[in-house]
Amino acid sequence: MNTTAKAILLSIMGVGLATGSALADHIGIYSDAAGTSCLLELTTPGVPTNVYIFHKLTPGTIGSRFKVDDTSGVVHVGASSPYLSIGNPWAGVSIAYGSCLAGEVNAMTLIYYWFNEPISCGKLAIVPDPPVADILVTDCNFVEKVATGDIFYFNPDGNCDCRLPHPVDESSWGKVKALYR
Repeated sequence: MNTTAKAILLSIMGVGLATGSALADHIGIYSDAAGTSCLLELTTPGVPTNVYIFHKLTPGTIGSRFKVDDTSGVVHVGASSPYLSIGNPWAGVSIAYGSCLAGEVNAMTLIYYWFNEPISCGKLAIVPDPPVADILVTDCNFVEKVATGDIFYFNPDGNCDCRLPHPVDESSWGKVKALYR
């Protein structure tokens, strides 16, 4: 391998490593209190069902601001947070964690009732709180930063799929070259 080819290969590897390490601050929505599953099979009508919002992958944060876009058809009846929250998640909410937290924060619990209505992949999504254009988090230095959001499905028949954060997106050689034009 010649010197130019080695330099190009090292540059590509550096871009990949930088992209992977840049992933931070993700607001996810999950069916379990451990924050691992984005699917919930509804089986018992009329029983309260919890859905959990986690602030994940944070190097350090004191709060978040987002909205839950709910097109599920499942009835939401309440929300609670162990932290100070202003607003409600379905219209837009700001949550102050009270201190600098890192890693994973269980920010809020949503409570839903399902009354056996037909649902096909009832979707919840973490989106920006209007009129702000992005999902926002505040770092420990009081600087607002953009975060990624998640999709969750009430999955009555087991046929829905949800997306979780991926540290490295697939790309093409043309997209990599375009970074240096």
